[in-house]
Amino acid sequence: MKIELKMADDSVREGTAASGATSVLVLGACPECKGTPFYVGGIKGTRSHTHDQHLADAGCLACGKGVGKLVVTVDTIFGIDADEEMLSRSRCRVY
Repeated sequence: MKIELKMADDSVREGTAASGATSVLVLGACPECKGTPFYVGGIKGTRSHTHDQHLADAGCLACGKGVGKLVVTVDTIFGIDADEEMLSRSRCRVY
């Protein structure tokens, strides 16, 4: 899994999160409040996914301001939707 924060100024910062975490630690300081460490989480707004990415509007947990978009690229075999279908609603198959 790869986590990136696409900032409002089009720069990209790497993020890290522990398994099951509800926030992401991003390298650098928040562009709004200048706080470090810089933790972000998904905020109300656009949430969607592509073949192998989850996308969400991101906000700083310290100041609450929107700072960009979280992009989480996941390892997938058939794509997010197909993997979910295979793993949760189907019987096990060996290919």
